[in-house]
Amino acid sequence: MAIRDYLEKVRKEREKAEKRESAVKVAYGLTIGAALGAIGGLLLAPKPGKETREDIAAKAKETAESTKETLAEKKEALAEKREELKEKKEELKEKYEEEKEKRQAGEKSSEEVEDTSTL
Repeated sequence: MAIRDYLEKVRKEREKAEKRESAVKVAYGLTIGAALGAIGGLLLAPKPGKETREDIAAKAKETAESTKETLAEKKEALAEKREELKEKKEELKEKYEEEKEKRQAGEKSSEEVEDTSTL
């Protein structure tokens, strides 16, 4: 029975890997197709080359600005999270030191006291 279970597990893992690989290939294909379609659309558009280049430059500038804004927001959010984590670290460090001192003094920790009070 164990061999059969093992073989079934291996088969399922192989199927998952194949599905994952297939999904990645589809995603690559869609991305490449979308990029080629956009480039083809721009190049074959009924606009003069100068206007098309201006459109491309404007879109690139817009995308760059949007990316900078997003990065700034993410950077700010990370800084806030970092501060929160520092505060939490200090709180935990203080609690640890308090518990350590209590144990060294032979007292029960606050958690142990809480546990015995529920009995």
